[in-house]
Amino acid sequence: MDIEYQTYLSLLLITRLALLRQDGPVSLGFSMALGASQILLVALGFGLSGAALPAIAAIALFTLPGGIAERWVSPLWWRLLSLFGLAVTPALLQPLVGELAFSDAALRTGDLADGLGALMVGAERWESARILSPLLAVLVLANEANIAMRVVLGACGLVPRRPPGDTDSQAETDTREFNAGRVIGILERWLMFAVIAYAGDWSALGFIIAAKGLVRFNKLQDPIFAEYLLVGTLLSTLFAIVVAAWLG
Repeated sequence: MDIEYQTYLSLLLITRLALLRQDGPVSLGFSMALGASQILLVALGFGLSGAALPAIAAIALFTLPGGIAERWVSPLWWRLLSLFGLAVTPALLQPLVGELAFSDAALRTGDLADGLGALMVGAERWESARILSPLLAVLVLANEANIAMRVVLGACGLVPRRPPGDTDSQAETDTREFNAGRVIGILERWLMFAVIAYAGDWSALGFIIAAKGLVRFNKLQDPIFAEYLLVGTLLSTLFAIVVAAWLG
């Protein structure tokens, strides 16, 4: 994967972090603001011609109307679809419009960043540093993996529910547990990725999984929660392994 395409994905995923706490459908104003920020970043990074045009068209198709689309289809499914559309559209149209190329402003900014990096850590160490791939991995394992995991958990009927008597509706989603699982899951995937990609110590994965189970040992007596925890942990491990193999 070339540096231009990694940069394009990183810019989009940074903006999509705004969806991390949006469990329900977003408003049209939210999706319009998100799309506008994505178009601005793409224009600054790659200009307004060539391969940047399909990227901007994908944003107009998948991000801008999100506030409307998420009221007709599942927000999680739409966000997965939009991620796929944003990621593959420039690649699919590459034979027609060419590869993504940095704008002059982006190149000057990159040269400035290279100069500062070389000044701070030394030219040789800076040249050997791999910053973009780890950044992209961190972004994928945060919001995007969280969306995919919630789709799988929902399809398996493992969404955490409030215990009877805790609320008037026994079927209500346990928002507190879901939010806690989101934060724990993100940290878990980041740690697993770091261990796999940079330490190469697969045995440490067992320690991470065991530590998570130990912290929540009291709740494991509930078979439904135990299934939710097990499936979530295995999915986190799978995502960390796949991303480490892809970008590590």
